[in-house]
This record gives sequence, C-alpha cells and structure tokens, in this order.
Amino acid sequence: MREVVLGIGNVLRSDDGVGVYVVQKLDKYLSKISAGKEQATLDGQSRELIPIQCDTIPEGYTALVREHKPDLLIMVDAAEMGLNPGECRIIPPNMTEVMATSTHNISLSFLVTYLQDFCHEIIMVGIQPQSMVPGMNLSGVVRESGDCLVALITKGQLAQIKKLDAL
Repeated sequence: MREVVLGIGNVLRSDDGVGVYVVQKLDKYLSKISAGKEQATLDGQSRELIPIQCDTIPEGYTALVREHKPDLLIMVDAAEMGLNPGECRIIPPNMTEVMATSTHNISLSFLVTYLQDFCHEIIMVGIQPQSMVPGMNLSGVVRESGDCLVALITKGQLAQIKKLDAL
C-alpha cells in the first residue's frame, strides 16, 4: 500500500506550520529506519510512506501525487474547527470548503476534488491551532498533537481519530 502524506501550512505563522512539522517528523523517522537506527513500526503491512512538504502551495505538488498514484493520500493542516487547541479531526470532504484559510492559494476542497482522480482514498486531517500569529514555533499542545499524529500514521491507525461533525 502506497501512502502519500502532504504537510500543508505556513511555518512563519506559528501553529499553521503543524502540517509541515508532521511530514518533517515522518521524513526523519523514515530516514532512521533506512539507516538501520530505528526499528520499523509500519504495523507489519507492506506499506510505503511518502512524506511531501507542501508549505502553503499544495497545488504545486499535484504532479508528484499523480506520479506516486497513492492508495491513500493524507493531507495534514491546521484547521480552525472551534475545538480545544491541539485537537485532531478527520475533515469530511464536504466540509473542506468551510475550513479553507487565507494561508493557501486555492481552496482545499478544489484540491481534493482534483486529486480524487489520482488517489484511491483521501483523508484530510485537521489540527486545531492555538495561535496563528507570526512566529516560527509551534505551541506545545499542537506540537504534541503533531507527534501523536505521526505515531498514528506510522502505525496505520488513523481510524482512531474522530471525524469532525460540524463547525
């Protein structure tokens, strides 16, 4: 199973960079496995994880997604969902339009619609930010949530994340 993880966000706006943080952590984890410094915990399945750092222009990586033809595309971004900071939710496709933020060049719903032709399944994971003010540091609670998400992705346990009911 091939899984592509798109890390979306602006690292210059505090917690908006959490998607980028997640793919950077995944990349470091996968590098340690390749170097034999860490034991793989990809849940025993034959899985290929491909982290891609998109920053604020995920539309610039559609060709790369098409090239990989993932079975699962996981899009990770900060999302204002009215939850407690650091809470994580699966965003249903019909709700991505309302959560689009000004840090992206196109709406995520448009991007998801376009990418559906190249991916078997798309999951959008939103993490509630604490702060989106200018700055390069994630808040502690959002960093912890990002770390937990990395563990869930590597173990193939995204089903443990609650779905967003309503905004």
